[in-house]
Amino acid sequence: MGRSGRLGLVVVGLVAAACASEPAPGPGFGAVSVGGSHSCWLRDNGTVVCWGLSLHGQADAPARAFTAVSAGGDYSCGVRAGGTVACWGYNGHGQADAPGGDFTAVSASQLFVCGLRSDGTVTCWGFFGIATPHSPDASGVADAPRGAFTAVSAGYAHACGLRPDPSLA
Repeated sequence: MGRSGRLGLVVVGLVAAACASEPAPGPGFGAVSVGGSHSCWLRDNGTVVCWGLSLHGQADAPARAFTAVSAGGDYSCGVRAGGTVACWGYNGHGQADAPGGDFTAVSASQLFVCGLRSDGTVTCWGFFGIATPHSPDASGVADAPRGAFTAVSAGYAHACGLRPDPSLA
């Protein structure tokens, strides 16, 4: 097994250990999100509890009221009760630099974030590509498809959205 295979096993082991060492959420917890090395729970009262590896502060959730949370690679993001997005943790690629505006949902991937705005449009920010000598800066805001969406989910190198009709984009 190569070096990367062993590293993958270690990371999976750390996440599994973090989940196994926490008590079951029980009453009062509304949602859970699992990131690369940490996890976050959104409580019914709007507070967020994160645990796991927190080298960059990704498990140090702000003490604010949230309506949604998403754990990414080494950072986390949440939609505050007022609709703005707050991110915490690693920000080496601009993924924690949330744009202004009113959001209803957020999905954090390894290096970028997509948010569902209250008007149904999607905005994404962070790292979108691989920097090369010919294109040294591959970060910025990605062009999400135009039109209305009811949900969005960001993967490692792509994102998908659910349209109201309900088709996928």
